[in-house]
Amino acid sequence: MPWWGWVLVTWPVVAVGVAVVVGRAIRVAERRDLGADRPDEVPPSDGSTTGGQRTPR
Repeated sequence: MPWWGWVLVTWPVVAVGVAVVVGRAIRVAERRDLGADRPDEVPPSDGSTTGGQRTPR
């Protein structure tokens, strides 16, 4: 097979591999972003900006 044949075969394989990696990274980032929202926490009042630290779970 000529060199350009290998390029035609390899290019889609590399593209699919990169797409899978990027897709998983987006999924992990989305899960982290959704996990950061804590609906059970009471939001701070409008006047106070103490800047306290969150307690780990």
